[in-house]
Amino acid sequence: MKSKTVRNGLFSLAACLCLALAALLPAMSAAEAKSAPNQDPTDYLVQTLAAMDIEGENFAKDTVYSHDLTPNGLEYVFTANGEKAYALMLREEDSAGDVYYDITELFFESDSPFSAADGKKVYISMFAYFDYRDGQYFDLTNGNALTYEQIAELGEAGVKYFGEGTSTNVTEEIAYAKRNNSSYDFPNGLPSYGSNKKNSCGPSSGAIVIGYYDYFFPNLVPNYSTTYILNNRVRYYQQSDEINTLIESTLFSDMDASAGVTFSSYKTGLQKYVNRNGYSVSYTDVMSGSNLNYSAFKNKIAEAQPVVFFLNTFNLTTGPLSFGEYDKLAIQYYNGTHLMTGYGYKQIDYYNANNVIFRTDTYVAVSSGLYPSIGYMRLNDNMKIDHAIAIDIY
Repeated sequence: MKSKTVRNGLFSLAACLCLALAALLPAMSAAEAKSAPNQDPTDYLVQTLAAMDIEGENFAKDTVYSHDLTPNGLEYVFTANGEKAYALMLREEDSAGDVYYDITELFFESDSPFSAADGKKVYISMFAYFDYRDGQYFDLTNGNALTYEQIAELGEAGVKYFGEGTSTNVTEEIAYAKRNNSSYDFPNGLPSYGSNKKNSCGPSSGAIVIGYYDYFFPNLVPNYSTTYILNNRVRYYQQSDEINTLIESTLFSDMDASAGVTFSSYKTGLQKYVNRNGYSVSYTDVMSGSNLNYSAFKNKIAEAQPVVFFLNTFNLTTGPLSFGEYDKLAIQYYNGTHLMTGYGYKQIDYYNANNVIFRTDTYVAVSSGLYPSIGYMRLNDNMKIDHAIAIDIY
């Protein structure tokens, strides 16, 4: 038995840049953080490669440009363990004038996507490469010419933006003879914070992480407790004026979220807040190239570290309901970008009448910042994870 009903509707959410670190090798966790302030970018790349036990040589660098032809980063062409390789990194400057670099792409045994460029190398975002020559922009992936207006629109969307799009609700029924369900969530769960303020998905996610760790480290939210005890169980207070201020003022400023957050500004802003309140924070990448490393994700959940997902298309559901011979699932699909914070997982194996597994559905338990605020994201189902980082505050 399987049926689907579809309803289309509009949604609006804070859309944030989710730059993912791509590689052909799975061991990319060494490049989970951007450079030190004012660090030489070549030194930053060499250190990143060394942490992966890779020796880089013959580095040649060139400038890459944003859509308005201002310099915004670097292209490196080099050899790695004797084979050709390339890296692309974006440049950022904070309000104090400190300069940082962030590796967004690192590929081995591959030519740079800008190898055929004759003019200025325009790097809008990951996998978006253009050649500006003779007063025109040419897409290096297909040779098509684009107008300045088209490039500007891509530039705004590729860096940070607030977008509107469509969402689709689907109802699904999954018939089975037998099912096995295995799951694990944080004992304390996560708080269910959110905000209607434009471009607030990053600050909302940061507040969820802070609200969770405030139980372990009092005064992480100064002069305020995010939790209380009822019947020997830790519970979160409903979102208060203090949390609204944390999201819409403090973290909004720390993460420079006025036009949306980037992957780097999210990490930098959260670190700024945590350090200011007397604690430290570290990030661990749980991606393998451009895919979620599910085992690494589960390990970090077992260590009680929330995982923040930087998403470009995603889904959200309250989870399947069992009716004995079938499960019924209402799931909503989004075509925008967003951040959600994971704190658990659920795996369901479905068996047919011959006692053979014919289907396995895997879900991540999330505090979404949307509705439902506490729910599940089904993996490998019309969704793209640009980056996922486990966060430890100590």
